[in-house]
Order: sequence, then structure tokens, then C-alpha cells
Amino acid sequence: LPFEQHPLADTEAKDFSNYNNTARVFGATFNRTSGINHTGVSQDVAVNISGGLYSFDGSNDYIEVLNNDTLDALGDFSADFWVTFNQFINQTPLIARSSDTLNVNITNYGIRTGGNATGTSITDLEFFFDTGGDTHHVYSTSGSQLQTHTLYHVAVVKPYGQSPHIYFNGLLQNGTCVIGACSSLLEENNESVIIGRGFIDNRQKHFNGTLDEIRIYDVPLAQE
Repeated sequence: LPFEQHPLADTEAKDFSNYNNTARVFGATFNRTSGINHTGVSQDVAVNISGGLYSFDGSNDYIEVLNNDTLDALGDFSADFWVTFNQFINQTPLIARSSDTLNVNITNYGIRTGGNATGTSITDLEFFFDTGGDTHHVYSTSGSQLQTHTLYHVAVVKPYGQSPHIYFNGLLQNGTCVIGACSSLLEENNESVIIGRGFIDNRQKHFNGTLDEIRIYDVPLAQE
């Protein structure tokens, strides 16, 4: 989801790949004059570049990518995106493919801010997933001290049978598995991918900031 300009950008986040995972936009605001284009150049400082990004107000905005087998993560997994935080709210998912049904814990993968139950800082990022229906695994950066109103490129890489690695602006962050066994294998589900909002009893948690150029892979990205 590059979040580039197109005629329906206010209501649909178009997937320009061949997978056709176009998403539905609920409240998030499409900004046509900012953003990162697919080459990594900020539209604010480039001329004639078609970009854009989505802003989330921290109240009720989110984007939903409906279930599709191409979203499954079973072996290798990677995701990368550009993010700016206007506010840090504990354990607020940025991206999550998880059940939205009460008492059903099936998270294929998710990326969220830290805090509260895991004992981590809200300025760290966590990668979380479930196995066996109700066994939770959470890997967190440590001491990252993310800042508000600062643009970051984030990459999360989980090679098959290994613990995740999290990078900010190309730099590997210190991190640790704070819950479970983070080298466990990911388990698929049949859920949508939700961007910018919590789920089940955390649905009231909404991301406050901007997101752009969200990409999910079934291969482990290299650091460069």
C-alpha cells in the first residue's frame, strides 16, 4: 500500500501491486501534498512527484485491508513503512492481522507501541503474534526513545524459526523477547489487516500520526 494519489484516495487506499489488496479508509485523512514516493523521496522536497500519506487523528480513524491469502505470514515475514507519531499511546497497533472477536486470540502478526502489560516503554515498538490459539509472543525494542513529529522508516524482519529484528532508519535496534518464545513460527488466520486501530477490547486505542508506504513481504528483508 504505497498510499499514492488516485481518484478515490479519500475512501480507498489503493494497492498498486498485482495482489489487489485495496483497503477501505475509515476516517483517516489523505494528504496529497506530503508523503514518501516509492523511491523513498519526500514529496515535500521534490518537484512533480506523485505521493501522499494518511493522517490518523488518534480518535476513530483506521484503514482495513480485507482478508486475502496473499496477506498470510507462515514462514519468513517482513514489513516496512514510514511513520510519524503525534502522540504515543501504550500498546496501540500500527498494523495488525488479528481476530476482532472477543475471547479469540489469533494474531498472525502485529506491530504496536510498547507499554503497560509488557513493561516496555511507549516509545519502543513491539512485534507480536499468537500460536496455539492463546499463546502470546511479544518482541520489543529496548531504549529506542522514538520522538514525536519525527519521520521514521521502520522495518520489521522475522526470519523463519528466528526472533524478529526491528530497524529504525536502517539501524538495527536493541531488543528482547518480553513474552513467550519469539522464535516460534507464525500461524495464519482469516482476518483482515487493520491499520491504525486496536482490536477486541483495545478497539478504543487509535494511532495518532501519519503512515505511508506500508509493505508486507513473505521474505526476510536484508538490512540494506
